[in-house]
Amino acid sequence: MRFEDKENSVNLEEEIFKMDEDMLENSGWLWWFWLFFIDNPDEVEEPRQLAILWSRKDEKSITCNDRKFEFNECKDGNLGGVVASWYFDGEEMNHNFMLDKRDLKIDSSSLKTEGEISTSFHVEEELCKINIGDDFHFLAVPRDEQDFAINSRYSREYPLGLYCSKLRSNRLDLESEIKGETLNGSAYFQRVFFNAPAPSWYWGIFHFENGGFLDYYKPYILGKSLKEEIAFYDGQKKHQFHDIDVKVNNGNNLPTFHISAKNNNGDKKINFIVKPYSRSSWKFKKKIAKIIPNRLTYREYPAKISELELVDREKDRKVSLNDLGSSIGNAEHTTGLLL
Repeated sequence: MRFEDKENSVNLEEEIFKMDEDMLENSGWLWWFWLFFIDNPDEVEEPRQLAILWSRKDEKSITCNDRKFEFNECKDGNLGGVVASWYFDGEEMNHNFMLDKRDLKIDSSSLKTEGEISTSFHVEEELCKINIGDDFHFLAVPRDEQDFAINSRYSREYPLGLYCSKLRSNRLDLESEIKGETLNGSAYFQRVFFNAPAPSWYWGIFHFENGGFLDYYKPYILGKSLKEEIAFYDGQKKHQFHDIDVKVNNGNNLPTFHISAKNNNGDKKINFIVKPYSRSSWKFKKKIAKIIPNRLTYREYPAKISELELVDREKDRKVSLNDLGSSIGNAEHTTGLLL
């Protein structure tokens, strides 16, 4: 991602549920995705974390985590789709906390699903309310004083009519009520639409105690990188990097990600280590022309930054975890290619 100025901020209430008639044609894929980072005073090193995804792909059928979902055409304003969620409760990961085929009922200000566990996502001005059943209630508000945290949009067109669009909020303040317990934290949101093949990627989003933020992204096909970015706000200054290096140390239980980058003239560089403490995954499968197997494994890791150093020789400045405080975040590593 790249940092945007406040004058380029997107109005969530106006944009977040807007849909074009042809969005879900030609294998289009649309989703709304939240990550909630929940303060956990009893277990500072392994904070609670919940992810929820409302999604629809232009396919007659697709398999996720060995469950086959079949879709009909959209009718009466309802979008047939899937709601999926996992929840790390501070002690263990609840995989497939939700994984259900549901009608996504969408209007100008909200998205709702009904079922054994009902869900809703409502936006009023800049205030986002998300409810999951009777036990999970979240209230997320943008941090208006920091321009790195504005609601921003990224879009790109490719050959053959392929297209990608992303609406995102890098960091929001969070109030939550979980099974009657009131907790604070932070949140990340994205709405993504694309009709291009989904490649493999490395991605991570991290929030720091001092208000800082770090995001990295490296998609690749057959080992060749397509785009490489790090965006880092250290609490005072914004830093942007391209041409990043990601190395994975596969331990006995969980991987560790070693990430580094420097600018073109080498006067600024960053190194950090992402250390997961849990994992969950969504495994997508489909067949091309009903014959050729096609799959994508989408792994997500609740994680912390265990080491970080930024050196800015031009400004004669260094930044480390001592300046940033504790971190909370999520790392993704996908393999495969979903067409």
